[in-house]
Amino acid sequence: MLRAQFDGQSGGPAKALSGTLSLGPLLVIMKAFEVKGQFRISLRTWQPFAMEVASTDEKAAVEKTLALIGSRHKVKRKFVKIEGVRSLKHEEVTDHAVKYLLEAKK
Repeated sequence: MLRAQFDGQSGGPAKALSGTLSLGPLLVIMKAFEVKGQFRISLRTWQPFAMEVASTDEKAAVEKTLALIGSRHKVKRKFVKIEGVRSLKHEEVTDHAVKYLLEAKK
């Protein structure tokens, strides 16, 4: 009986799921940003950094930077100071991973 419901023979949940709309692949327009700041490496020492990230907007670029710094250096978000975020032109990007993400929409 349960098998019949999921095979689509009884018009159960399988039929309901097959009638939903598919959105297909979603294209997200990525932009390149340079995020500058500092993170704490010891009690009195702060390490400056500048990284290029690909994201949809400045807020997402800051979130991506906090996630990357935290995972690479095991630093909590409260010990990362973001000093500035600026948008980069395609010609200014030097990071190959960011270039690849920018060109993925083509």
